[in-house]
Amino acid sequence: MDRNTFNRISELSFKLNELQSNLGCATVAVGSRRNELLNIAQRLAADMSEQLEAWQMDLLHVPPAERATYLAPNPYLGTAGRRS
Repeated sequence: MDRNTFNRISELSFKLNELQSNLGCATVAVGSRRNELLNIAQRLAADMSEQLEAWQMDLLHVPPAERATYLAPNPYLGTAGRRS
């Protein structure tokens, strides 16, 4: 695998994690009133993160049966009703 590709994936993954963290803080800051736009952005970020993680596992040639060991927990996927 090309090292530049791996570095780009890692950087994008970090940025998505940061985005999700900031969205989570913003959601808490609004209190009980949920902002629909924040929820949509959170679901999109979670979906992008899931796709990026799958791409990274493919590039690392990790067999699908072994991926659960390496996948990071993503609480936002539960919010979005994803990852089964």
